[in-house]
Amino acid sequence: MEYVSIIITHFSQIDELNKESTIRSELLLKSIKSLVENTNYPVEVIVIDNGGRNDDSNVLLDYARAGKINTYIRNKNKKNY
Repeated sequence: MEYVSIIITHFSQIDELNKESTIRSELLLKSIKSLVENTNYPVEVIVIDNGGRNDDSNVLLDYARAGKINTYIRNKNKKNY
């Protein structure tokens, strides 16, 4: 079976007052939800969480446990790749 691999990287500032961080978190969760709900083609979803906020990480982990994300990698500390 053919499928497409989609790799999403996520990072955010831990500072809860940072507006950019909040917007980035909202976009991440909306994007994954839309991807899962609206993609008819077989996809492999890989998410690399590079030190994101705990709230984001918990939602991503729930998606992984539910099988909506195939591979979930969480780096507790930001990695510079």
